[in-house]
Amino acid sequence: MCVGIALKVKGDVEGAEAAFCRALEIDPTCVSASSFLGDILFAKDYLAGAEAAYRRPSEIDPALAHATFNLGQVFRKRCDIVGAEAAYRRALEISPIISGAFYCLRNTLQSKGDLSGAEAAYRRTLEIDPMHDSAFFLLGMLLREKDDLVGAEAAFCRALEIDPTCFGASFFLGDILQSRGDLAGAEAAYLKITEVDPIFATASLRLSLILKIKGDQN
Repeated sequence: MCVGIALKVKGDVEGAEAAFCRALEIDPTCVSASSFLGDILFAKDYLAGAEAAYRRPSEIDPALAHATFNLGQVFRKRCDIVGAEAAYRRALEISPIISGAFYCLRNTLQSKGDLSGAEAAYRRTLEIDPMHDSAFFLLGMLLREKDDLVGAEAAFCRALEIDPTCFGASFFLGDILQSRGDLAGAEAAYLKITEVDPIFATASLRLSLILKIKGDQN
């Protein structure tokens, strides 16, 4: 087991996989070896092997929430939305504080068109992890899709407070501000992007348009 971890840290994935398999031959109930083996197989896109490895810990100890969550990741990668949702919900029944499970549950719900359920999952993620900038950004995108521009603006602003380099948040914030006639705010949002990434063509185009509108107004 320890050998497998050491090899994994050194980047010897094949050696680590062999070591974890050997550990499981010696002790089939070694939950950690199964989990690490599952991670390796999942990264290699060997989903059937990863599923089998992740199932072993949850069968040994049904209270292991992360084992069930990992199964959800396998199902999601396999595009089994029903299986993924069930696994994430089961993981959250076991441990309601796994922010990643709420975050991933949101993906499955939104892909089903359940925007209200997805929004609730995002907000629960942020209750657990208030500094999750990606969750704020994606919440903003979801609220924008629901035409809740006030909520979307607040979410994008919060994402930028946590990570000022979140260009997606800057871009869509600029769109919202421009739509309500706040040209100065929109200009600042687009300018933030173009100063760091001059080849962001769409932001440059929006900025040029705003500067032209302001020029015409003057």
